[in-house]
Amino acid sequence: MTSATWGRVLAQAVPPGESLSSDLRWLRIPEGTSETVTMFFAVMMAIVITVIATLFLQGWLQRLLNRIRRKPVRHANPMLQRLEAELRDAADRLKLVAGLKDAEDLLHDTKMLEPAIARYVAQAPLVEDLSAFTRLRRRLVMTAMNPNMEIVSTRQLLPDLIVRLVATIGQDRLDLYCPLLEVSERHLLIDLPYQREIFDLLSQHPDAFLLYWRESDGETAFKVHLMPILSGHISAFRCEHALRSEEAAARQDFRLTMDLPVTFQFVGRQALALHKQTGHDVTAVKGEARMVDLSHGGAALICDQPLEEHGFAQLHFSLKDQPVRVMMEVLSQGPAAGGKTLVRGHFRGMTSEASGRLHTFLSQEQFRRIQLREVFVVTQGQGPAPVAPADAPAQTAGAARGEAAAAASAAMPGQDAGKAGTKPPPGKRPPAQPTAPSTQPPAQPAAGSPKPPASKPPAGAGGN
Repeated sequence: MTSATWGRVLAQAVPPGESLSSDLRWLRIPEGTSETVTMFFAVMMAIVITVIATLFLQGWLQRLLNRIRRKPVRHANPMLQRLEAELRDAADRLKLVAGLKDAEDLLHDTKMLEPAIARYVAQAPLVEDLSAFTRLRRRLVMTAMNPNMEIVSTRQLLPDLIVRLVATIGQDRLDLYCPLLEVSERHLLIDLPYQREIFDLLSQHPDAFLLYWRESDGETAFKVHLMPILSGHISAFRCEHALRSEEAAARQDFRLTMDLPVTFQFVGRQALALHKQTGHDVTAVKGEARMVDLSHGGAALICDQPLEEHGFAQLHFSLKDQPVRVMMEVLSQGPAAGGKTLVRGHFRGMTSEASGRLHTFLSQEQFRRIQLREVFVVTQGQGPAPVAPADAPAQTAGAARGEAAAAASAAMPGQDAGKAGTKPPPGKRPPAQPTAPSTQPPAQPAAGSPKPPASKPPAGAGGN
């Protein structure tokens, strides 16, 4: 189409007196466009700034609320003002070590007080008197005698309390209950049953767990390093204080050594997966085993055949003639003596009835073992073997504490405590001295445990 033709078409389309541009007024940009765009961007910037300011203010207020919540409640009569001058001075010294502005914060939380004491004692001179910290702790009732107070340090323990020592000796484990002779701010003195074999084992394997049990919160574990003290008729160990072991806290409790018959029905992981996919019934493998340790959360069994890991075994056993049925997931297994298998697992989906019976039995068993101060050597694959009581003469607690404390003080600071006192030749015990007859009942083996001859050490008692 030529330009002349386009001209005639446009001339016919546009009425006379009007131009072509008059129909294109809708294409014109409004005069207020620049002001509108500017206003739009201003509003958007205001919105963004408001959101950022709101988020920042919210975070600041949240941090302020958290700080207020963590701040101890201030009493009308603060504890610090009610303390004696010597105890206030001790609290002020701890305040500096803990990096706090107010010593009052230490007096309401044992989780703050005990770490502060531990740091202060670690850098204090050996000649400094630290007894004010002991009096401060007792004044605040932050000892193990307060059932509402959490145990976070061995300094909270008191003399004559019974603790449990668990030491790993190669493939075996030594498990014994013994009393505390002395608790100072620098160390503990632990009395041991008069057994030369036990003393030698712990001397060769000094790293152990010290456990203190209360019915309200179970066992609290501490990692300690034992230093032997042998003097006269006293075999004791000294160890430095320790804070609660978080590594052991994850386990919640150490299992009690047992020797109980168990029957089980086991279903492997592959059979369970097939049952979930197809819905077909699976056949459980039946068997018998011996339970060698037990806790609220799990158990260890000695079985004739290996069990697949992450499979499930339904256990049937009796606790003081009370039947118990629990489901246990197999977590690990290893070789045991006689070609058997040591299987360890955790309980899953326990009923309230089974949980109640288990809790009652373990509490009563702990009380019994604490009263009898039992000693076990747990040989892997053979179960626990109770150690027969020695024929050493008994002494009163006061005499034992005095003799052990004298032997401990005889060792110079930094010197091996095992050199304190006179150590008899290997294989011999010191001569017996006439003393009052013992009122302490002999240790009894756990229910169902075989009693070894008193003249022979239990199997597995030899160190590596």
